[in-house]
Amino acid sequence: MVKRQSIEVSSNNSKKTRLNSEDECEKDQKNREKDRCKSVQSSTLNLEDLPDEVILNVLSYLDTANLIRSGHVSQRLRAISSDESLWQKMNLFKKRVPSSFLQFVLERGCKYLSLHLTCLHGSLNLTKPTKLKYLNVNSCTTSAEDASLEKLFAACHSLEKLTFSEDKCANIMSTSSMISNTCRKNKQTLKVLYLNVFPNCVNPYYEYLIRHIVLNCSELKEVSIIGKRVHEGTINYLVKNISPNVEKLRLDMENITDKQVKAIIKRCNKLNELILRSQTITNETVTNIIEHLPTLKKLNLMNSEIDCATFLKFKRMPNLRVLNWDQELISLLKDGFQLSDTHTNYLKTQGLIINQDIFNVAAPQTLMNLRYWRNWKQLEKDCKNEIWEIKVKQLSMLPYIRGRI
Repeated sequence: MVKRQSIEVSSNNSKKTRLNSEDECEKDQKNREKDRCKSVQSSTLNLEDLPDEVILNVLSYLDTANLIRSGHVSQRLRAISSDESLWQKMNLFKKRVPSSFLQFVLERGCKYLSLHLTCLHGSLNLTKPTKLKYLNVNSCTTSAEDASLEKLFAACHSLEKLTFSEDKCANIMSTSSMISNTCRKNKQTLKVLYLNVFPNCVNPYYEYLIRHIVLNCSELKEVSIIGKRVHEGTINYLVKNISPNVEKLRLDMENITDKQVKAIIKRCNKLNELILRSQTITNETVTNIIEHLPTLKKLNLMNSEIDCATFLKFKRMPNLRVLNWDQELISLLKDGFQLSDTHTNYLKTQGLIINQDIFNVAAPQTLMNLRYWRNWKQLEKDCKNEIWEIKVKQLSMLPYIRGRI
């Protein structure tokens, strides 16, 4: 009897021990789960515990407005949000921009900048050279007293691609001086130049500008020079002295002649892309192109006096693949100029792409100043999304300037 009671007591004690052990295990498991949750919660909520590299990667997904806001959270985030990698590209197309904001962007190491149709206001005060490589200043406006453009150009020392246009005859002297000095400072790096500063007026300062471009920019590979009527002496100096290393060329001048075209294509005989627009070039230019440019791959002849039969001679060029002309202007010119479907189809059988592959030279956007007026919506879309080959969307903040390009 005593023995049976002893066994029962032992059994009860064993059960209690087992239950206690299970309770302790359950408590330990709950405690571990609580600790794990606390750890996860802590790591999720405390941004300051993350390494700088991780925070930098997170900030790279923010747009400019939120990136600026993040800099107000703490001193550490302000330092990280100012990292040069976050400010490489800035598209200010058709925006009203305070110069203080432009200065803010440039001081953070911006390399690719579009000020196309931008309105700058306020004074720009740059204390050291910028890191700009690509700069589009096409029809950018600013007040004369601020001189923001002059200060911006003065701070550029490593430009690779530059676009500048001005539609008025005002301030010709200051514009010529500004562009000339920029070419001199960037002569070792500048490879692409798109220049449209020749309105319908003749001025000796333009020859001064062309001379400085030719003398200083020996490394140029792509050049576009656009104007209505350019002084004959200016054109003569250009065609005789431009760098022979140019591979892509656009001359959009109403008064350039066959003789001048011949001079430049004999000098730049490595051209593979050529755009000519002139009312004074004739069949002679076609003969010269065929003779002196055997490597030419793309050709655009706009508003010229070339007749139909002469166009057919381009079949002799073994490397020519793209041939364009301004169809809208062709239809307005004298009889016999417009190519018939039969002639066009004949050229196509020679491997030529006729009026289908639109191309440009040195331009930040393909359609810029090509007078394809029906494509202005596409041009505006391109301006909002790219700076040359660099993809960058137009800044969402700051007021937008409405109206067609």
